[in-house]
Amino acid sequence: MRRYINKKSITIFLIVIVTIILSGNFFTCPRYLNQIGLDSFNASLSWFEDTKFNSTVIHYNGFWGEADFGFIVYLLTPILRPITPQDINTIAIVVEKISEKTYNPLVKGFIINIERVDIFIYRNETEIHWSTALDFKRYLPNSSEFFYSIYQVHRYLPEKLYARVDYSVHVIINPYFEIWYSEFKYITIGFHVKVYSGSLIIPIIIKPE
Repeated sequence: MRRYINKKSITIFLIVIVTIILSGNFFTCPRYLNQIGLDSFNASLSWFEDTKFNSTVIHYNGFWGEADFGFIVYLLTPILRPITPQDINTIAIVVEKISEKTYNPLVKGFIINIERVDIFIYRNETEIHWSTALDFKRYLPNSSEFFYSIYQVHRYLPEKLYARVDYSVHVIINPYFEIWYSEFKYITIGFHVKVYSGSLIIPIIIKPE
């Protein structure tokens, strides 16, 4: 009898733990992004012409499907031509979904999450020169944006910086819902699973030659 009660207690405990884990995943799903196409992505680059920025496109291909994402990395500066490191205080990463194709009807689609951003002065350096910390992120229908504060450790401003962006690809599983409870606030509901991790090195020219 005691053995039966112990097994039953363990089973209930495991069910509760699994339910908590799944609920946490279910209610923290990133917002699904609409596909905008390559032409629209290229056109959106004009919005950043007055900033120090660079962009690239990545292709993900896996068991669940494939997708193309555009990355735009830019620096927020109080002046158009930064002179000192103090003139650069924020680095932002914008992710836009160019296209996607899923291989399973249970899959809603794919989303990118930015895990970390480090800044180097030389491309092949392993020593982090400027560290960053995530300030906030926001999800729009066609893009997700991540803003990081920059903490300078050098007294001079180089001509070029290299941003290493660590990212992960998540697959969103149906059913997926967006519940809006005000004009700008909503809750996303759905399961998501990390299926890939990678990193990019993106150069940003600070002082044009």
